[in-house]
Amino acid sequence: MLDDLPPDALAKAAQILRRREKKERASLTLSGEVLAALDHLGGEGQRSALVDAMVRRYLLRAARRSREARDLELLTLKAERLARETDDLMRLQSEPADASVRWDG
Repeated sequence: MLDDLPPDALAKAAQILRRREKKERASLTLSGEVLAALDHLGGEGQRSALVDAMVRRYLLRAARRSREARDLELLTLKAERLARETDDLMRLQSEPADASVRWDG
């Protein structure tokens, strides 16, 4: 689901998450097995804290993966351009010199 979000939206979400604001009430509907797993991991009294930490971590990781994918794409484009330039230079160096130019030095 988050893979479909624009990178800018994930970056903005990560920026928002870095601020620490007061907690607000929210109502979520979770499956019974998810609640049981949360209770097992943190106890009934820690459900909210555990969900908050997990969602925060998940969103920050998604933003980081998006940023890294964008960086990799830019690096790949630059590497391709550099490879073309290198190929051009190698071709120029391997071409025979113009025979009409002579050094009588």
